[in-house]
Amino acid sequence: MSEVPYQHAKLTMANGTTIPSFTSSYLDTLASKMDVPPEAEQVIKNTAGVLFAAGADTTVNTLNTFILAMALFPDTQKKAQAELHSVVGRA
Repeated sequence: MSEVPYQHAKLTMANGTTIPSFTSSYLDTLASKMDVPPEAEQVIKNTAGVLFAAGADTTVNTLNTFILAMALFPDTQKKAQAELHSVVGRA
């Protein structure tokens, strides 16, 4: 969860195809410093992993709660669907 994305960020930085991210931003900052402790990269890797896990968990829980609410309250689901169709249209 932390090693593969971290290595990907380093690879894209090396070949010039970086998409701005927490990891690439802090690796850039690290590269510009002269006296950096060796554990600094590990701190960046761990922090990025925790940020990802926290965001992923929150999103999954929100979607699960929404699906449960729509399954438990089909009348509310129909009202919400009708409103979406009136605003967005049918695709």
